[in-house]
Amino acid sequence: MFRILAVLLPLQWGSRYARLDKSPSQWEFDLMTKLIRLRYALSRKKNHRASSGQEESISHRRLRQRFLAFSVPPIRAEESAHAQLPSIRLLWVAHPKDFDVLPHSVLGALRHVKNPVTAIDVVSPAPEEAARLLSPQIPSTTTVNYVHDNDVVSKEIREKLIHEMSSHGAWATQQLIKVLMAISQPKEATLVIDADTVLLRDKVWVNARAQQLLYFRGYTNPRYQHYLRSWGVGEIDDLRSFVTHHMLYQPEILRGVLSSTFGSSTPDALAGAIIASAQELGFPEFSADYELYGNVLWAGHPANYFLDKYSNIGHARPGNPASLDAALVKLRQQGRYNSASFHLPNR
Repeated sequence: MFRILAVLLPLQWGSRYARLDKSPSQWEFDLMTKLIRLRYALSRKKNHRASSGQEESISHRRLRQRFLAFSVPPIRAEESAHAQLPSIRLLWVAHPKDFDVLPHSVLGALRHVKNPVTAIDVVSPAPEEAARLLSPQIPSTTTVNYVHDNDVVSKEIREKLIHEMSSHGAWATQQLIKVLMAISQPKEATLVIDADTVLLRDKVWVNARAQQLLYFRGYTNPRYQHYLRSWGVGEIDDLRSFVTHHMLYQPEILRGVLSSTFGSSTPDALAGAIIASAQELGFPEFSADYELYGNVLWAGHPANYFLDKYSNIGHARPGNPASLDAALVKLRQQGRYNSASFHLPNR
């Protein structure tokens, strides 16, 4: 019975409510809450267990996480879209395995970001290849900088991260590159977009009052939170995760986040803190980029952001460019999602 009801009540699985035109009702949340209580009450009676309170609490929290995320109303076209908007930079940290989607990601941002874009930075272990791929497609009036990974995080630090973090060393390097590139700008905000993600709808990412778009999803990784606690972050929201497929960084806020968390924003200090926490905690799963910044912004700078519904759809990556083009055309025509991520089979 419970499985049948779970199918009939989409809040249980959620993918329907990721759409911009769908959202859960309070009655559905209340009914699901009662069903969870009933399920565990019957389980305790059947198995003669004294309590399964921890499992029940986890189920309630997961339900609450989904409800909060899917209940965020999509933003309407802001009045500030017609005002003098702050300019921003765009940043991609791209591995060659994502080069088939990268041009769509870059062109999608140029199409849908309503703030003036002063420059694009593409950081990669293969910058020449990235330039050959992107240069013919990007308007000549747009400034694009192709940067090698080693010019942001030295080869020595990268090797240390790979040695200490095993399979997550390259992931750690990417995170450091994102925040280091973002704080390298004196005043302009930087919008980081994952190379496998394409924006589908027009957005103002920073308005005239210096308030930024902020997204969160209804699933959290407790391991990320363990790292935040290891770094001394005091206020962590365990109902929201800010690890989405993009993040707008305001440089002054980000510098403050890094300085207060790590005592310094140098590559050595950041890498050292990550490695020390990995050794202390015994696992390499962390988010020193999106989760750290999102939590501190959420708790410490409530006047500096406005929320939009995190409406991203995940797709298996098509095997040929024509299929990818067709998928994007269809998604934009439907208008149901803010972005789409095209994942490789092992991701």
